[in-house]
Amino acid sequence: MHPGNWGVKIAATPNALPPGNEVLFFNVYRETMLELGRKTYAPNAPSRMNCIFCCKSEQDAAYYRSKYAPNTKVYAVELVDKSSPIHTADFEMVVGALAPTAYASNMLKVERYWTAGGGTSPELLVGGAIRIMREA
Repeated sequence: MHPGNWGVKIAATPNALPPGNEVLFFNVYRETMLELGRKTYAPNAPSRMNCIFCCKSEQDAAYYRSKYAPNTKVYAVELVDKSSPIHTADFEMVVGALAPTAYASNMLKVERYWTAGGGTSPELLVGGAIRIMREA
């Protein structure tokens, strides 16, 4: 599996969204803020637009699935290239937490996302290909 699927989806978002697409607008807003933050606070970390999102453990993956993506599968994976860059961040720092009307507080959250480590809900941003070993 190669990185970049989420970035392709975000990049394909039309400039003018019809009414009722607030979630899509929010995703584009959040990812724009996070990419600006990455360039400022963690320029060597993999971009969320060109990475694979992973969890540290099957327990973390089960938590993520139960809270955010109940219809997804969980897989045990390994890096194809062991030297691929990995950044650990706290997903809870940004999910549902960045409001389009609160720029200053959003930037504080973005800074913590890129500098504070895994926190309560760690996600790994893997800047390289992974190999699926088995369904967990």
